[in-house]
Amino acid sequence: MHHIAKPASASTAIATLLLSFVLVGCGEEEPTRPVTWHEDVAPLVNQKCNSCHEKDGIAPFDFESYESAKKYANMMLHAVETGQMPPWLAQDTDECAPRLPWQDDLRLSEDEKQTLRDWVASGMPEGDRATAEALPSHPSVTVEDPSVSVSYTHL
Repeated sequence: MHHIAKPASASTAIATLLLSFVLVGCGEEEPTRPVTWHEDVAPLVNQKCNSCHEKDGIAPFDFESYESAKKYANMMLHAVETGQMPPWLAQDTDECAPRLPWQDDLRLSEDEKQTLRDWVASGMPEGDRATAEALPSHPSVTVEDPSVSVSYTHL
């Protein structure tokens, strides 16, 4: 006696097809693209560093271009890793932990630090200039025409 296989239902066929796609893809990771200046690091630096590290800013050098940032990349990473940069005097401790995040906190998250580490470790690739984020405009700290001048003389 021969058994004739019943045709599979549409839902069984779809489930089998989906399972085969899942099994074929198991163990294969999506290829990761390298961390680059224009795609990953520049947006981070623009947000966290360039309020001081801009041309003619209060910092001794700027990070407004790939060339300038690459020149100081190892120093930048060291300063971030040691907590020297960005400067942040408030300290979260067990005795004093704020309930809410600090306003305008420029400290880098662990993921942001890892982005910087990966960029430096991979040789600081530039990436595609066409994807460069526009630099933000920061408020000017220059007083063009003061209406009051105050001087102080030590007696």
